Amino acid sequence: MTNSNRTQMKPIFPTFSKLFDWLLSTFSKLFDWLFSWRTIRRLLITSAVVVTLIVLFYTVELVRGKWAWDKYVAETEARGEPLDIAALIPPPVPDDENFAMIPLFRDSFKFKPPFDSLDQPDWGPYFEASKKVRLLPRFDGNWIKGERIDLSGWQKYYRSEDKPEADEKVPTSENPQSPAEDVLLALTVRKDVLDQLKGGSHRRYARFPIDYNANFAAVLPHLKPMKDATLTLKQRALAHLALGNVNLAHQDVMLGFYLRDVIESEPLLISLVLRIAEHSIMIHPVWEGIADGKWNENQLKEFQELFEGDNWLADFKQTMRGERAFSIIAMDIIVGSSENYTFFFSSYDGGSPLAHFLFPRGWIFQNKLSICRWEEPFLSNTLDEKNMTLDMEQINNSAVENGNRKNSPYNIFARMIAPALSASALRSARAQTVSDRAEIACAIERYRLAIGSLPKTLDQLVPGYMETLPHDVINGKPLNYKQEGNSRYLLYSVGANQTDDGGRFDDDWVWLYQRNSEINK
Repeated sequence: MTNSNRTQMKPIFPTFSKLFDWLLSTFSKLFDWLFSWRTIRRLLITSAVVVTLIVLFYTVELVRGKWAWDKYVAETEARGEPLDIAALIPPPVPDDENFAMIPLFRDSFKFKPPFDSLDQPDWGPYFEASKKVRLLPRFDGNWIKGERIDLSGWQKYYRSEDKPEADEKVPTSENPQSPAEDVLLALTVRKDVLDQLKGGSHRRYARFPIDYNANFAAVLPHLKPMKDATLTLKQRALAHLALGNVNLAHQDVMLGFYLRDVIESEPLLISLVLRIAEHSIMIHPVWEGIADGKWNENQLKEFQELFEGDNWLADFKQTMRGERAFSIIAMDIIVGSSENYTFFFSSYDGGSPLAHFLFPRGWIFQNKLSICRWEEPFLSNTLDEKNMTLDMEQINNSAVENGNRKNSPYNIFARMIAPALSASALRSARAQTVSDRAEIACAIERYRLAIGSLPKTLDQLVPGYMETLPHDVINGKPLNYKQEGNSRYLLYSVGANQTDDGGRFDDDWVWLYQRNSEINK
């Protein structure tokens, strides 16, 4: 049995031996071929071709991108359009003309470089006092929807023992007073703040310590306190109006509009958005004062002249120039170091240092060009700041194109950096219609004070109370005016849907005039 097994296993050993010999021979031939001069020469030639193609690709992209970018820069600067942020930064002014240098701000901000975006301002005792009570929207009303402020609601809130939003109890009288009186008493916690703001309101300029070199990372700590101040001024002005302190209300309103305008020179979209918010905030006491017949001829005329000088479309274009310049610099900053690239693209491609190393620099020029061309229509004919019109067709098309725009190496930065242009342009157009309607409403009230009745048509205001009538920014047609008796009218724009919906608040942009208590019905 053993001999038989041995006999059956004999053919196996020669088979393994032959396999081993074959493998050794094959490996030897492969080694000889792989390291032969002929193969090495082919490998070197192939490698040289690949490297040449890669270098050629990077060179072509760099030359194409730089040529296209330089051409655009030359054409744009020939039109007088600045692309450098240095040309848009407001120049320095003397301290005694700088609103930002009043003690309230001077002691809170760091005005000398180096600036650190992580530094938190020391607001000092005045702003600490302003934190004692927060203004909540629940009782503020909304003039855009025809809703008046609820001073009784505010009175109950201020007198309540349970105010989780407040850092400290506000002053209250032992016994309840009128709603307006209790509101004014509660707001005395901010008297020092408002007095300092008023004391500096004769200064024509504001140059806050903005680190423009930080680009989009620049900290703007002055914006929120200024908006908070306008909210306080609005509430205080409305309380003054309720008590018949019309001159004090007028002073508060004008101070609020001063805060709106003093940062007009900042070429930043966020500053414009804040100014538009402050504009709407301070319109409210003007609106209620007109509805209640509180303002006199001189006050109305001062408001009217203020609104007549507003040009929110021009302001939008100026901030777009600033945003464009910041976007151009931002792309250089992002690719300037692997750390910046990693941080910026951490949610896109992982932000790996290798990706930063391989990113063609020619694509940077193409992305600069993409973002500038993207913003170009909003700096040319989409908004016409001279004729006060907004091309809604281009606005809508831009929004659609933005949503349908496909990702490519030439617009990857543009898609991530560029602001929502259509929405921002529409916001500015709405702000302009607010100014236009407020201007006309002041003229109507002046007419009513002089004649004793509301005008039947807006044409009756020209030329005695207005030189010209503003038109609807949306369609270029006259604003709609619907008089209903002698105590109510609607003055409105057709709004973003470009359709006359009869003065419906949800669709049209409406200024409702309705005398006194009738307004809430």
